[in-house]
Amino acid sequence: TLSGALEHKMTLIKGAAGSGKTTLMASFIKDIKLDCKWISLDRDNNDIYSFWYYLTEAVKDYLGESREDIIALFNAMLDKDDIERLLIILINQLNIETEIMIVLDDFHNITEPYLLQTVEYFIKHSSDNIHLVALTREEPKLYLADLIMSGDLLQINEEDLKFTSSEGISFLRNTLQINQNDETLKEMNVLSEGWIGGLQLIALAASNKNTSIKDIKIMNKYVVEYLTKEIVDSLSETEKEFLIKTSFLGYFNQSICNEILGRRDCGDLIQSLSDKNLFLINIDEERGVYRYHNIFGEFLKLRFSKLDEDERRALRLKASEIFIGYGDYDEAIAHLLETGSYDEALRVIGLMGQNYKAWAYLAQIPLSRIKDDRDMVIQRLFYHYYSNDIDNLGNLFDELKERMENDEYWKVLKIAKSILLNLDLKTDLMSFEEIENMKLSDVTKSILYIKTAAFLFMQFKLEEALECAEKAERLESGGNNIYIKMSILSIKSSSKEELGNLVECESIYEEIFSLVENNKFLSHLYMNLYVGITGIYLKSGRLEKAEDALNKGMNLAYKTNIYTDAGYLYNLMELKLLQGLKEEAYEIARKLLDIEVYKNLLFASSLIKYILYMNKMTTEIAQNYIKAYLECEAKYIRIEDTLTYARILDFLGREKEALELTDEILQVVRSSKIKFKLVEALLFKIKILARRENAGNREIINLMREAIYYSFENHIASPYILEGPEILKYLVLLSEEKNKDLNSKERIFINEISGYFKKDNSVEILSERELEVLNELATGASNKEIGERLCISVSTVKTHIINIYSKLQVGSRVEAVEKARKLEIIK
Repeated sequence: TLSGALEHKMTLIKGAAGSGKTTLMASFIKDIKLDCKWISLDRDNNDIYSFWYYLTEAVKDYLGESREDIIALFNAMLDKDDIERLLIILINQLNIETEIMIVLDDFHNITEPYLLQTVEYFIKHSSDNIHLVALTREEPKLYLADLIMSGDLLQINEEDLKFTSSEGISFLRNTLQINQNDETLKEMNVLSEGWIGGLQLIALAASNKNTSIKDIKIMNKYVVEYLTKEIVDSLSETEKEFLIKTSFLGYFNQSICNEILGRRDCGDLIQSLSDKNLFLINIDEERGVYRYHNIFGEFLKLRFSKLDEDERRALRLKASEIFIGYGDYDEAIAHLLETGSYDEALRVIGLMGQNYKAWAYLAQIPLSRIKDDRDMVIQRLFYHYYSNDIDNLGNLFDELKERMENDEYWKVLKIAKSILLNLDLKTDLMSFEEIENMKLSDVTKSILYIKTAAFLFMQFKLEEALECAEKAERLESGGNNIYIKMSILSIKSSSKEELGNLVECESIYEEIFSLVENNKFLSHLYMNLYVGITGIYLKSGRLEKAEDALNKGMNLAYKTNIYTDAGYLYNLMELKLLQGLKEEAYEIARKLLDIEVYKNLLFASSLIKYILYMNKMTTEIAQNYIKAYLECEAKYIRIEDTLTYARILDFLGREKEALELTDEILQVVRSSKIKFKLVEALLFKIKILARRENAGNREIINLMREAIYYSFENHIASPYILEGPEILKYLVLLSEEKNKDLNSKERIFINEISGYFKKDNSVEILSERELEVLNELATGASNKEIGERLCISVSTVKTHIINIYSKLQVGSRVEAVEKARKLEIIK
């Protein structure tokens, strides 16, 4: 039956302990001479990261150029989405011509639901050259119906594993070389109920005890334990001592055993026991590394547990020293945790480097043992945060409540809680000097700076946020934590976007995309990146690129994060509005209003601004916003909030108050060089002034000149588009009145902005008088000369020129003449 394993994607071998699953599989592999990757699982592997780490290690020789990227994944912080990206990489890289068999021994230890889902995904999507074999005592909690329906599952159950009488006799005589008559061999097979393991144990017991099989009286239910006991008792005291005192090791070789036991002959002992088939499994033939068969090992551990507690502790501590010397910190920490040597375990965790793998062990240390270590406390908190383990995070803060009242710790823990759980902008952050003076590791300081920067960004303290991110960047420069790098770049791009430094921001996004491209396990971040860069394209008026990026992002979306979904909807709403599709934009805005996060002033201000642009504002929405704004303490109100408040006042007819507040905003953003908000505030003021009957063009033109000055370099286009075509008149007026003051890039920018208000590329028909003025312009005549030649006033000439600029979608005399000639309007 097992010969069909290479024709199926998965083989499931199920049977009780000692039923012969391992022996059967090992014999099959030997016969087919296939390079097989054997992974022995235990309860510690019932963790998504541990499981996929070992599987990745097993198949790393097949991973080609992606090997280093994939292995690097396990030296950084991980979350569940990272594992999903890893599966995709593994599946793709293992799609080769070579037949690969992966044996998962003792698969019954794997019960964690999400881990099982990832195994299902791997099985379903792996290529036909991958053959997975699961050896298990119990029915695995896997969904296998698809494999059954498609004929890709080979099942071997306990009944299939049992030898018939003739098979058992053949196995005993030919494989185990038992020289007994057929009747004795038949009795041995009956006693074992056809189990291969039972046959091996019985054969060993009979030969070692030099007794008849009839003298071995055991119940079938206890056959494995009984015969193991018979075997151990038949060994020499030296052999028994060796077995018991090495049984706690995850693996061993002669050198490890010699050091632990203080002997020199462990190599000979291992060879002797191996020759006796005492369930020593060779896991690395070249280095002579072994482990005990799980059944035999479990029995030996029972004997080990009966040793004196001090002796057990001493053996484990000695083993931890040895594994530390070997650089196997995982094995060392396992023994330290067993002995409750938490201080030493913390030291070894420190040796591992401050990454996700180390933090996973840190989570197993009692909180009482790390309360006095700020590095460990903060990193453990962030471990649960990055693992999206919010419940555990909240529980930890509850346990730390008393500690938070201590003067030395209170501030940093309260800030951490505000950043990670509460999103409370009222928290007083630590100063840079306070963070710098704390006796913390660079990684911990970097984390504090990153989260402080995120807080400062939300408070719209953009320059401080950037300074904070740069401090984190300097601290991280000596490390290799890519998640910290990504967080720093994210803060920098977000801050520079709000400042209006769109060109620099786009350059940062290129760096982030490059990081993800070079580290395939980060591919799950593409969704966020595409949504993020869409905002840059929208602000710069590149609507086609924005739509393309947004579509790419959603094609990669898993739709499991409400903030990601809300971010996508927000950008989609803005895109529709900039495209002139106000009704579609409003439908999206209504959805956003129902999302809890947009009921927070922190996120509501920008949404309310767009509803005003859609002309969909209601008195109810306006009054609710005013209430929220006025209830917020002044020091926690951002420029974004105040500008939206001014717009609301204007909507309610309180124009004077709105204008006064806008002037206050302009004073702040001019001094702080927040270009994007400066342009928005300038255009908003122009809109108010333009409604007044006695409005003077001079002030409006000066305001527009300032807006263009702060816009053209970074192509800040969206505020102009959102204000609507009414703004076009003042752009043209600026071009006419201040043409000599404008540089070529500013004129091009004005021309491009003007073009957004045309639904197509056609040129409106010029009137007869406008054609006459255009022809005079082509001669280089001044306004006064044109007026004299055409017998019209200079002001009338200016009016015609403004209309010509508007219809031709240009911003200067030279451009008007050039375009007119290109379109053959004039010669």
